[in-house]
Amino acid sequence: MLSRNTRSELCCFTATCCGVGAFLLVVFALDLTIDAPMSEARILVLVGAGIAFVLMIMLTGIAVQIGRADLEDVGPREPCTGSARSTTRVSADSAGALKAVMLLVIVATLAACATGIDPRDPYESFNRGVYQFNDGVDKAVMQPAARAYRAVLPSFVRTGIGNVLSNVGDVRNVLNNALQGKLQAAYEDVGRILINSTLGFGGLFDIASAAGVEKHNEDFGQTLGVWGMDSGSFLVLPILGPTSTRDAVGRLVDYTTDPLTYVDPASAGFAAHGTDAVDTRSQLLEAGTILKDSTLDPYLFVRDAYFQRRGALVRDGRPEPAAEDARVAGSIE
Repeated sequence: MLSRNTRSELCCFTATCCGVGAFLLVVFALDLTIDAPMSEARILVLVGAGIAFVLMIMLTGIAVQIGRADLEDVGPREPCTGSARSTTRVSADSAGALKAVMLLVIVATLAACATGIDPRDPYESFNRGVYQFNDGVDKAVMQPAARAYRAVLPSFVRTGIGNVLSNVGDVRNVLNNALQGKLQAAYEDVGRILINSTLGFGGLFDIASAAGVEKHNEDFGQTLGVWGMDSGSFLVLPILGPTSTRDAVGRLVDYTTDPLTYVDPASAGFAAHGTDAVDTRSQLLEAGTILKDSTLDPYLFVRDAYFQRRGALVRDGRPEPAAEDARVAGSIE
């Protein structure tokens, strides 16, 4: 059975978590649903944040009242001994500390989300935290796995595995090229699947590339970009890495259209996805070292490189319009 003091402090902590969670939900919902210039979006974010902040204050006030009622509802008052006064003072100090920490957290969150330097990255503080987490997972898990993968398997075996996974990925390319209206590219993707699945022994050998059939790289995030949807805000997802609000939606669609998703048993599909991740990481071991050695802030480099690469993929390598460069420069200023 929890003591009254503990129950009060738990109520304060719960109220704080509810307020922070409500604030983050408002921010993400606005970013995903509002099609407006950055200045208007910021105003709406601040309004939503204010509502969440007021809600949190109300919840905290209720929790404090509950805590006071618990402290007062103890039966007949006894003369205050030194111990009793000490307990009451500790309880009051604890409640005050909780409220102070709560206010600091919310003010810091508001400042981080509302005053970002780059309008493409309003959640930079959150993203940097996830980036550090992912970097730790990469060092502890992915890099050792990639090195072992490279050390154990000969290069021709790794090439064959990569070819099979690439052949499966061409199914996604067919769908997205068709949705983007690039029917010639979709036709080439169908040809690659047929050639590599038959003459290439299930994709083990990339006969299509040797025959001059171009390999494409398409996904539903690019399709949304071709349809005119803005990339949205930069996000760093746990384990999955850098993305944007638009491309995060695209990843969900890509997962549903990936043939590996429907492999039976499901454990085999998960193993295939894991092998794909390790195979990709093994190809980027040197690039990761160069990134850390050559940049003062790897996070900024990854963010800018992500937007440049995704923009180039959406435009199929065409130069970015000068008007877009001017708009971004004006927003930053």
